[in-house]
Amino acid sequence: MSVSYIVDNLEVNFIIILFLLLIFASFAGQERYKDNKKLNIFTVILLIIFLVLSFMLIYKYIPIGLRYLSEKASKLEAIVIVAFITGTLTFLTTVISKISDYKQERSKFLMNKREASYAKFIRIVCKTLLDGKTGFEYSQDEMTRDLNEISGELTLWGSKEVVNKFIEFRNESANNAPKNLLFNLEDIINEMRKDLGVGKTDKGKLLSIFINDMDKLK
Repeated sequence: MSVSYIVDNLEVNFIIILFLLLIFASFAGQERYKDNKKLNIFTVILLIIFLVLSFMLIYKYIPIGLRYLSEKASKLEAIVIVAFITGTLTFLTTVISKISDYKQERSKFLMNKREASYAKFIRIVCKTLLDGKTGFEYSQDEMTRDLNEISGELTLWGSKEVVNKFIEFRNESANNAPKNLLFNLEDIINEMRKDLGVGKTDKGKLLSIFINDMDKLK
């Protein structure tokens, strides 16, 4: 596609890109697609193209609009039109800003809740793995109480991936397979790290903080 074609069909290309951007942005905003790198990269590319075409349209039509105002409109009409445009832009900017602020506040509130719940779960894991070491004791009753409490919090605040991993852990705990249970715990922690933007670690790395000879378990 040549530059001349893009310029000659600027309006059509703008509408096409806008339509595609809305579609891909709607997918990228869904929880199940948030880690799809290809989708996110393509959405960013579409956004860049959209911004470029927007500036090209502005550059194309502002001179036309100014020329129309100077030739057709009286001074009063020009003032009214300019005031209307300014007011509209101010209104749109305010609305967009309010929506952005709301999303940021909501995201911050949710992240704070998740951080607290995730930290509480980590403390449970630490106490479980340290039980019986250096005189530390973590009774079954305490563990059951803590797990019941954290189950409610994760159900409410945890991400979909964390909830799924936690369900796998609870199901695995009924099979009495300590090795699998340990790796299930690590999977939950890694999903929590990923959700908080820290990133996952290699298998066994987190458990090696508490357990010696992790290679024997792999």
